[in-house]
Amino acid sequence: MGILSSSIRLSDESTSENGLKVSNNRKSRRKNLPIPKSYHVNRLLDQGGFGAVYRCLKPGTSEEVAVKIQKTLAPHMYREAKMMKFLKSHKLDEANIVKFHGELFVGLKMSLEFELLDKSLKDYISHHNQPMPLDGIRAIITQLAVAFDALKSVGIIHTDVKMSNIMFVDEINQPLKVKLIDFGVAVFKTQTKPGNIFQPTSLRAPEIVFGLPFSEAIDMWSLGCIMAFMLCCSDPFPGNNQHQILKTIIKVLGPPPKHLLDASRAFWECVALLKAMLQWDAKERITPEGIMNHPFITRSYVNNRLHSSQSTEEESLSPALTSCSLPLASGILDPALQPRRSSVQNSVQGY
Repeated sequence: MGILSSSIRLSDESTSENGLKVSNNRKSRRKNLPIPKSYHVNRLLDQGGFGAVYRCLKPGTSEEVAVKIQKTLAPHMYREAKMMKFLKSHKLDEANIVKFHGELFVGLKMSLEFELLDKSLKDYISHHNQPMPLDGIRAIITQLAVAFDALKSVGIIHTDVKMSNIMFVDEINQPLKVKLIDFGVAVFKTQTKPGNIFQPTSLRAPEIVFGLPFSEAIDMWSLGCIMAFMLCCSDPFPGNNQHQILKTIIKVLGPPPKHLLDASRAFWECVALLKAMLQWDAKERITPEGIMNHPFITRSYVNNRLHSSQSTEEESLSPALTSCSLPLASGILDPALQPRRSSVQNSVQGY
C-alpha cells in the first residue's frame, strides 16, 4: 500500500462538523476512522483489501503526513508497527527506507503515521508509459541496493518488493529520489520457514515456488524483475499463474541447477506419486503396495542428498503444488527438469 501524496483524489469534498474535509459519500465512514480528531484529514491517498492511507495535517504544525489505517483489528498492523520501530531503532530510515513517526490511537483502534511521500514507481511508469532512461534506472537501483543492504545487516527480509512499494520522495524537487515502504509482511531471516508463500506471483523467486529455504536473496529476485520492467515496460516472466511464470523462467534462464532440483525432491516425488495414481488406464495405475514403496512415502531420496543434515528438516508441499490444479502442476514436470531416479524407483506396480 503506497504512502503517496498525489495519486488518488476524493471528489465532492465538503467539511464535516469537526472540520475534516470529507467526500459526501464517505461521511459516515470517516466518523469511525482511527485517526485522532486533532489531525486534519485532507484526503484519501490509497486503499486496498487490508486498509487505507490518508493524507493528514499534524496538529499544531504545517507538516503533512501519511496515516495508514486497518479496516479491521488485525495482527498485521501491530506486526508492522513492531517491525517499523525495530528499523527506526537501527536508524534504517536513513537508508532509503520510509520514516516511521509512530502509532496513533483512538480508543483501542490503532493507525500508523509515516512521512508523506510522492507517487509510486508503478504510477510513475504507468504515467510515462515508456522505458526509463538508463541513468534513472541506475539511480533508483542504487538507492534500493542501499536499503536492502541495510535490511540485510539487521537480518530483515522485506518479502513484498513490488513497484507500488517503491515511492518517489518528491518527483519535482528531488527527481529520482526513492524510498522503500510497506513492511507489513517483512520477516526476520531467523524466523523463515520453507513452504511459506511470499512475494507477488509474477515476482516470486524460484526458492519460494519450490518451497525451499530462503533468505534475503528473494528480495533481489523481485528487484531484478522490477529492473527489467523499468527497462522494457513489461514483465520479464509473464504468466497468469506461477507455473506459467516458471515455464517462462526456464525458457529464459534454462533449467534450474541440479542442486535446487535435488533439494526440492519431496515436491517432485509427491507430484510423481499423484500422477501414478491418476492414470487413465486402470492397468497403469499404481497399487497400494506401489504407493507404500514409492520414494515420496519411503523418503529414500533423502539418503542421496549431498548434505545429510538436511534429512531432519521439516518437509512441506511446495506452493507450486498447493496453489493450483494438478494439470498445471504436472505440466511443468518436463522430464529434463526432474531429478534423476534409479530404475528401481522408476518402476511402479500396476494393476
